[in-house]
Amino acid sequence: MAFVSETDASLEKLSPEVEQPWRETRRILRSMDRSRRATNPGNYDTAGRVKRGVKRWVRSEHYKRRRRDLAETERRLAAARKTAHGNLANRILAQGKTIKGEKLCYSSFQKNFGRSVKVRAPGMWVERIRRKAESAAAADSSEIDPRKTRLSQFDHTTGHYVKKPLSLRTHVFGDGRTEPVQRDLYSAFLAKCFEKDFLDISRVGKSWPGAEPLPRRAMSRVKKPASREGLSRPHVRNVRAGRPSKGKMGSGCPRSRSGEAGDAVAQARAPESRISIL
Repeated sequence: MAFVSETDASLEKLSPEVEQPWRETRRILRSMDRSRRATNPGNYDTAGRVKRGVKRWVRSEHYKRRRRDLAETERRLAAARKTAHGNLANRILAQGKTIKGEKLCYSSFQKNFGRSVKVRAPGMWVERIRRKAESAAAADSSEIDPRKTRLSQFDHTTGHYVKKPLSLRTHVFGDGRTEPVQRDLYSAFLAKCFEKDFLDISRVGKSWPGAEPLPRRAMSRVKKPASREGLSRPHVRNVRAGRPSKGKMGSGCPRSRSGEAGDAVAQARAPESRISIL
């Protein structure tokens, strides 16, 4: 997730403190499957596959107990994700009144990055920001179609669009003088200069000299995560130590200083500013 505002920029992993206990979940599912097969041997063929047709399933108390353990694991994961989403949404809404983001297909994300989307839930996070912005009378949110704008391909130093592979995460400017910048941060900066249905190129040229230090500072924070100076939020570390206790999630959701500011919707906004999210 990358965002750029008038005074800050950041490139970070969405909800890094939320981790799915995949090993524990896999153990619970395997235990449930063994219990289901032991109590319903007639529902499986010689190859171990479920027979066709209507069947009656008998669920033992052990199966029900393991199913409750799985539900508790997912409940804790959802609670940690909700807290992380709320903290990040509040931090972004505190940056300005006008929020612009890319219009993405999250169902495609689920097909290509199913495990990660299941844990991070980017679509849920974007929807939460939208609801918070709509609840605040002074806030406004909008979406930009990336297929029409092609922000990641545009170079304001030459005024041309250069197609780049998805694996290339660094934008190299065509003038040969400007230092390269991270691709998502540069696209977020361009989105900040997007007005209605077109990109204001003259505004981009005027704004870039003053905004250039922001994405470079964000890039340095990503390269040096141990350095806490200038961070817009504390560097999140995994709070797990050693093996997790039985029946509990592998990682917790530490409290962030960003939560001390409270709900950004309920607070008075800063002077008029724009923030773009990619």
